[in-house]
Amino acid sequence: MQLSAWPSAVHPWPVVRDLALHAESRGYHGVWVMDHFMDNTAQGGGHVLEGFSVLAALAAVVPRVRLGSLVAGNLYRHPAVLANQAATIDVISDGRFVLGLGAGWQENEHAQYGIDLLTTGARLRRFEEACEVIRALRDERVATFDGEHYRLRDAGMDPKPVGPMPLLIGGAGEKVMPGIVARRPSARFYIVGMQPTPAVLALRANPPEMIATMMLPPAAYILMNQLYEQGVAPSAKTWFYDGAGIADYPDFWQNVKDAGKYMLNFGLYHPQMDIPPIGKEMAAEYTKRTKNEPNRLVFQAADSLLLIAEAIKQAKSTDPKAITKALQAIKFSGVRGPFTFGQEPGIGYHQWVDIPYVAFQLTEVNQPVSKSNLIQGPGQKLDVKKLQKPK
Repeated sequence: MQLSAWPSAVHPWPVVRDLALHAESRGYHGVWVMDHFMDNTAQGGGHVLEGFSVLAALAAVVPRVRLGSLVAGNLYRHPAVLANQAATIDVISDGRFVLGLGAGWQENEHAQYGIDLLTTGARLRRFEEACEVIRALRDERVATFDGEHYRLRDAGMDPKPVGPMPLLIGGAGEKVMPGIVARRPSARFYIVGMQPTPAVLALRANPPEMIATMMLPPAAYILMNQLYEQGVAPSAKTWFYDGAGIADYPDFWQNVKDAGKYMLNFGLYHPQMDIPPIGKEMAAEYTKRTKNEPNRLVFQAADSLLLIAEAIKQAKSTDPKAITKALQAIKFSGVRGPFTFGQEPGIGYHQWVDIPYVAFQLTEVNQPVSKSNLIQGPGQKLDVKKLQKPK
């Protein structure tokens, strides 16, 4: 099995770089980067690195792995410009680049930047022409193309890709997308995101009462969309529970949309959970300084920092061995409450085995965690009466 990583471009560049380097060191087959400019919310915004700039940088510093866009929005760039960008990344990476391309969909980006999103049919017609423009520039010494939306006149592209630079078609149009590939049988086009896995088809035939997953993106997003599109879950018969805590990922809603509605979630923080005074003080200070609500990562970072500080205090030393010894016997309560550490040798040794956690349900598309339905938390028993199911 070949696994790929999908480091989110919402992170600072050093984090994206280090995640990609870690994936390479662990034997991953590929690293993929999204092509978006903002959060998929009404107001947009948010820290998002431009995808092709990130891919060019990764091509220079991360060896071996396949690199690709997942997937580029066609309307953001003229396909001839995109072809040149992709070819240059392929040269930098020594032939490891895959150009993932889709017709485009995220409404707020197009609206804020004045890019006409067009109707679905018009987008797909333009998208098919874009695929042909890119193929021609990639494969032909001099390319001429006369389409309704794009034209080439004795156009060259130098440098050419040094590898095959296949075009990965991203989309869910079961009638249109295969046709684009079928009309070009030797063009090195591939389709992603089309067919549900056999496991999903089996669940459609015999849906269970609940589907629980422990998966991280992008696999988690792909499975969620397939379960929803096949009518499996969330549904009137089948609950969907995420045990990996992905609902507060910055790119969650832009990747799952309707598939996330009614999802049950495990979480390590919720704004409505009962937290000790130190947690409330930290949350208030964070909001004061950043004008944003704190999230799980803020609380996890604070707990980690306070834990190490307490271990140094108890060890009366900054020596790593002394700190480790102190951690073995430490009793710790952080910004979310008390933590218990594993003492028995084995997989849980020295791990946080009992921590404050929550269960909550998303009930609307694009709903922030702060507005979701908290159904269980520290000091709060599970309240099944709060659960909602699709009708």
